[in-house]
Amino acid sequence: MVGKLEPEFILPVGRPSLDGALSQAHLFVLTDTSVLKYDKNSRMSLSAIELSIEKEPGSRPLGIVFFEERIIATCRDGRIFLIGADLQRVEEKANLKTSPGFCKPVIFNNTFVFVSCGAAEVDNFIFLYPHDLVKIKSLQVTNRKQFGIPLIMEAKNDQLFCAFESGDVLVINKSLNIARTIDRKSPLMSACVCVEDQKHLLYIGEAGGKIIKDAERKREWQMIEASPVCMETRADGKLLAVGFSTGQVALLTCKSLKPLSVLATHKQNISRIIWDEFVFYVFAADCLVSCYKPFSH
Repeated sequence: MVGKLEPEFILPVGRPSLDGALSQAHLFVLTDTSVLKYDKNSRMSLSAIELSIEKEPGSRPLGIVFFEERIIATCRDGRIFLIGADLQRVEEKANLKTSPGFCKPVIFNNTFVFVSCGAAEVDNFIFLYPHDLVKIKSLQVTNRKQFGIPLIMEAKNDQLFCAFESGDVLVINKSLNIARTIDRKSPLMSACVCVEDQKHLLYIGEAGGKIIKDAERKREWQMIEASPVCMETRADGKLLAVGFSTGQVALLTCKSLKPLSVLATHKQNISRIIWDEFVFYVFAADCLVSCYKPFSH
């Protein structure tokens, strides 16, 4: 039986919400034109700042991270913005002149990681210091072109995972070297990583709504016939939230992929899901951000 879970709140943000970031006291929302700041408890709007972004799809914002009292935002055209946490100043710090695919930037091993999908073998991964954004290392990937566009990048403990549209996943160690490649035979739409029993387990979302636990298809779940476009596990490795192109969100147990609830608050594509301890935030193209606190599992 799939239970019902009501949102803790629904926050209208006025523009399609593409991503978010959290500090101890604040919620930051990335829209297609700006970054917004809210008080995390009262949801009161505190400030906003517009980004100098072209209206073409190739220039749209991709994601934001909160790091050392700053917001780092990236765009599909390779631009990186550094924004003060008060949203009073913005600096276009770098233009890498190459698209990052659809990957949100991450902080890994105290390094800002930006992934490129350039055609050149040496332009696949670019690692930057978060302070001055000076390139410190690029990784070369064998058979780069067969992987296609990078879709998801996620850091878990001492490993960095990058999943491509081909279904292949690269695992990078803390020394910023490729530790292994997970070779999958079917394309993916989304992916995320969970640490279970001190092991990294991979969750894959495929076209048609199929959710797969690890690369060997040991467990599968499918109830929604739509593309799973984003997913994220809770920090304790117990719950998995999956967002779909239809606006639905499925809440599953990580261990067995047992469905706990299917949420229908949003009516358009889910852009991102972020866990904050025992609550999670959903960012969607319908100009809404919602928040849920699941029952204990």
